[in-house]
Amino acid sequence: MLPGVSAETDKGYKVWLVCALKLVSARGGHGDVNMKNMKKFWVSFIICSICTIVMAWLRGVFEQTAPVYVFHILSDCFLIVGILAACIALLLFVSNEGTFDIFVYGMQSFWGFFRKDRPGKYDTFYDYRMARQEKKVPFLFLLACGGIFLLMSVLMYGGYCIYL
Repeated sequence: MLPGVSAETDKGYKVWLVCALKLVSARGGHGDVNMKNMKKFWVSFIICSICTIVMAWLRGVFEQTAPVYVFHILSDCFLIVGILAACIALLLFVSNEGTFDIFVYGMQSFWGFFRKDRPGKYDTFYDYRMARQEKKVPFLFLLACGGIFLLMSVLMYGGYCIYL
């Protein structure tokens, strides 16, 4: 159990974490796809963890002796990495819905005028849009990772408030 957190709240955090991991692994419906999503989740989790550790090291967390400063630095680091991961996931979601398709198609068409040897892949924007709808990028694993880091930031902030 976490210090300063009631048993019900601690159990709630664990239930939320298990539900988030199940949501990440439940996408797709096939065992191979589930393992692929779990691998993406763990890779993004490790990258976010490394970013958090580097950021905390740069802010001097390992040189601090007072717990209040350690919790303050860790809360900031988890918050920044969690927000970045969640925002990248939301950007992928918006891109999957086709928000940037017209810009990408326009730039490909524009640069296609300058290439004589390579004609454009798609004749019309509709063709590009239909092909793009088939290739959606998964984003829930990154959103779950960002949520976990935001939750860790809230927990570190709670530790900061306890020692204040």
